[in-house]
Amino acid sequence: MYNGFMLSLTAWLSSLFVVYFYPIRADHDKNRHYSINSIFIMCFTPSPSSRDKSDLMENKDFGYCSLIKSTFNVINRSDIENVPLTRITSSIREEIYPADPVALREAVVNAIVHNDYSREIPPVFEIYSDKIVITSTGGLSIDMTEEEFYQGFSAPKNRELMRIFKDVRLVEHIGSGIPRILKKYDRSAFNFSTNFLRITYPYPESIAERNVQNEDIRQSTSLYR
Repeated sequence: MYNGFMLSLTAWLSSLFVVYFYPIRADHDKNRHYSINSIFIMCFTPSPSSRDKSDLMENKDFGYCSLIKSTFNVINRSDIENVPLTRITSSIREEIYPADPVALREAVVNAIVHNDYSREIPPVFEIYSDKIVITSTGGLSIDMTEEEFYQGFSAPKNRELMRIFKDVRLVEHIGSGIPRILKKYDRSAFNFSTNFLRITYPYPESIAERNVQNEDIRQSTSLYR
C-alpha cells in the first residue's frame, strides 16, 4: 500500500512539474510547449474617471512561477480587492460585495485554465472603481456555440491542465463554472470575440460611490503630509 501511495504521489508531483514549465498547447500538440511568464492584475485609481485604462495605479505580475501558485496568488489578490460594504441596521447585518465571491473565483480559474497559451498571451485581470474585467485569450473552444457555453458544456482547451486543477481542487466539477456565474450575473457579463473572451462584473452603485469617496479622502489626507 505504501509503495502504491508513493507512486501516485510521484505521478501527481510530476504532473505539477509539467504545469510549472510546460502548459500544453490548446491544439493538444504535445511536441511543443510554452512557458508562462506573466499573469497580470492591473488596478486603476478609484475615481470617476477611472473607468478605462487611462488611470493605471498598479500593475502586478503573478507570472514566473507555477500556474497553480499563480492562480492562488490571483485569487488571494482578488479577495483582498473584493472588500464588502457592510450595512448594519436594527435587525440585520448586510454585506454588499463589489463582485460576487463565488462568481469571481470561477471567472479567475476559468480564465487561467482555458487560456490559449499557444499564443503566448497571458490572462489579464483589471480592477476598476466600478467593475472587474477578466480577459483570456482564445475565444470559445473550437466548434462550441455560445449557447453550449452558457449551458455548461465542457470542451477544455488544456485537458491536462484541467485535470491537474481538478486534482488540487481549483476546479470542482467540470462544466459547473459558467452555470454558477449565471446564478449571479446575466449573459451580458460575457463578451466573445474571435481572439478573446472577456467577463465584466459591474459593481453595485453603492460600492462604486464608496471607492470614489475613499480615494477622495486618501488624496485629501496626502495633501497634509
